[in-house]
Amino acid sequence: MIAPWVYVKTVDNVYLQVYDLGIDNQLHDEYIANLEYIIDGAHVPPQLTLPKKVSPEGVAFYRAGLRTSVQDLIDNGYSNYVNFSPTLSRNVNTVKKNQIISYIDPRQITEAILSKKLSHYSSVYNDFTFLITKIVEESNISVSCIGVEGSLVVGVTNEQSDLDLVVYGQENYNKVLRVLPTIAQRYASKIELFQDSQWGNNTIYNARKGYLPFTKEEMVFHESRKMSSGFFKGREFFRKFAFVGLLDEDDSLRQSQDVKFFKGFNFKPLGISTVRGFVSNDIFRAFRPSIYGTMDTIVEDKVCTSASGKIVYIIDYISNFNLMCLSGEQFECRAMVEEIYSNDHFTGTYRLSLNHWDNHLLNGFYLKTII
Repeated sequence: MIAPWVYVKTVDNVYLQVYDLGIDNQLHDEYIANLEYIIDGAHVPPQLTLPKKVSPEGVAFYRAGLRTSVQDLIDNGYSNYVNFSPTLSRNVNTVKKNQIISYIDPRQITEAILSKKLSHYSSVYNDFTFLITKIVEESNISVSCIGVEGSLVVGVTNEQSDLDLVVYGQENYNKVLRVLPTIAQRYASKIELFQDSQWGNNTIYNARKGYLPFTKEEMVFHESRKMSSGFFKGREFFRKFAFVGLLDEDDSLRQSQDVKFFKGFNFKPLGISTVRGFVSNDIFRAFRPSIYGTMDTIVEDKVCTSASGKIVYIIDYISNFNLMCLSGEQFECRAMVEEIYSNDHFTGTYRLSLNHWDNHLLNGFYLKTII
C-alpha cells in the first residue's frame, strides 16, 4: 500500500513531495505536489537559475522547495510541472502520473538507514539512528511508523543537514510526544528540546527573523511550546530535529469530517491578507495538515474585508506552523483568504491557507499567537 504522503522521482530526475494522492480528485492523471530537488544532468533546462550544490558524495543538485513559486518553475523551464487545479482554482505545482518512475515511501528510507543499506554514512545518519532507536525503545511503537523527508530521501545530505521526521498514526505520534522529554533528560549531553533551550531558540530566531515577522520573545514563545522539536548538542554546526504527525485512515481524528477538507469542497482565492481572530478548535494542530478552527475574525486588507467574521478555519499543508496556537488564544495570520464552495456553490464562509503552492515564504505568510 502506498503511503498517503510520498516522494516521487520523475523521468527528469526530479524529486517531488506528494502530500495526498487524492488531494484533487478532479486532476485525474496527476497529483498536486511540491518540487523539492533536481539532480544535475543532461535533462536540466538551460534557463535553470537555481544555485547548484554538490553533496559530499559528489552528487550535483539544485534545491527548489519553499522559496520556489509556480512562476519560478515556469521561468526555470519546468512548466510541465505546473497545471490548473479545479479544486484550488489556480495554477499549482503538479506531477503527472506518466512522469513518475518511482514512488518513495518515507518509511522505506528509515528502514534503509537503520539497516545500513545505503552506500554512504556520516554523522547525520548516526544521529538519526540514535534518535529513532531511543524513540522506539521508549515508546514501544514500531519503527515502520516513522518516515523521513528532505535530503535524506534524495541522498544529498551533508554534515549540516537537519532531521525532519514524520510519525504515522494519531496514537503513535502522541506516544512520541510523551517520551521525547524523558529521552532529552536521560541523554542531556546529546540532545535538547527547544522548550528547554534558550540557546536553541536564539539560533532559530537568527535563522528565521529574515522572513518571519516575529519578535525574539514571540519566536522563543512559539518554539518553546513545540514539544516535537529539538537539536543535537556538541556539534560545530546546528542540527535540528523535528517530528510531525500524519493521521492514518483508521484514526479517530481522520474519521472526523473536519479533516476531510477536500471531500466535496473546492476553493477560490480572494487575496492575501493579514487576519486576527480567536482559535476555536486545535485538535488537528499537531498533524499534517495542521488545521485550526477560528472565530471572531477581522481582516485587515480591504480586498478581503468581506471575509471578516466568516473565516472558519486555517489550514497549513506543510505544518511549518503546527503546535503554534491553542484553543481560546488570539491569533494573527497572514495567508491566502479563500472562498469555500460545496458542489460549486459558495457556502458564505472562508478559510486561510498557508501552503507550498502559494510560495508562502516570499509572500510573508505566518501564523502566531498574540502574546
